[in-house]
Amino acid sequence: MPDVLYYVLSFLLVLIVMGGIAMLSRVETAQRGNLLSAAAVAVAVIVTIVFFDVFDTTVAILSVLVAVVLGASVGTFLALRVRMTQMPQLVALLNGVGGSASAVVAALTLTREITRFEHATALLALAVGTLTLSGSLVAAGKLAEILHGRPVVLPGHRALNNTLIITILLIIAGSVGLAAPAAFSLPVLAALGLALGVVFTIRIGGADMPIAISLLNSLSGVAGAIAGMAIGNVLLVALGGIVGASGLVLTQLMCQAMNQPLGRILFAAKVSSDTSDSADKEEKTTAQATRRSTDLATLIGEAERVILAPGYGMALAQAQHKVKRLADALAETGKDVRFAIHP
Repeated sequence: MPDVLYYVLSFLLVLIVMGGIAMLSRVETAQRGNLLSAAAVAVAVIVTIVFFDVFDTTVAILSVLVAVVLGASVGTFLALRVRMTQMPQLVALLNGVGGSASAVVAALTLTREITRFEHATALLALAVGTLTLSGSLVAAGKLAEILHGRPVVLPGHRALNNTLIITILLIIAGSVGLAAPAAFSLPVLAALGLALGVVFTIRIGGADMPIAISLLNSLSGVAGAIAGMAIGNVLLVALGGIVGASGLVLTQLMCQAMNQPLGRILFAAKVSSDTSDSADKEEKTTAQATRRSTDLATLIGEAERVILAPGYGMALAQAQHKVKRLADALAETGKDVRFAIHP
């Protein structure tokens, strides 16, 4: 495939993906936008295979075919079996897979003769990819209740977080500056990236985990874009950048909808270990919830129009039948009952 044709196709595919993402902002077009973006990415894979002449040997052809069949089979199985309330866990796992793919690409890049720029971007992609993998696994584990959903704050948690980040950056700078072999930097960076992902995610509580997953989705795109720089694939750079940017925008929108600054969610206050304080807080929270319930019942009783906005928490609690009974009971009293989409 000529270079000019490759760049033109890449430009068109990027525009199609961006158009599909834009369609996600409306309920009427969201499904078509999702399918459009997915089809464009599938074509992008084919274009990449053709342009880089991946099918140069029989082994390469068989490897790609096996990977496609396995990936499509697992993806289809999960999409059909996973309940809607389990969708955040599935998205978290998919983010982890994306991060691990970028890490594998980066690791393989480090095993060949490369320039300093490729060396630096490969190491950075390895770190971000492994961070995304472990962080996504922790997020999925919390949402699936395999791990405890409460925030886990270690002694000196923020200092540990910052130390890991600085150490990763120093190793990357030192490895590139000294042209150190991958045999040293690769396993060390992978281990540090995995550790940072765990330390970064465990301090986030279950209620805020959808925001963490959105941020990890952004990081998976960033890892892909950096890996694209390492291997000289402009299409991967562009699509990874789109995923990174759109994930960051979604994270910000979710924070605004929840009236929570992103910094407060990511760097929550230390969890108290004093049982008496915890009991007092729990009692106070229960009393506040009771008052809010009473106030809400009074407001609903006096209202002429009621709008219900089911969110993730309501879905996780399997409260759809109670919500339906509430809507029917309100409608029988002559109230105008409507449903809205939660931010």
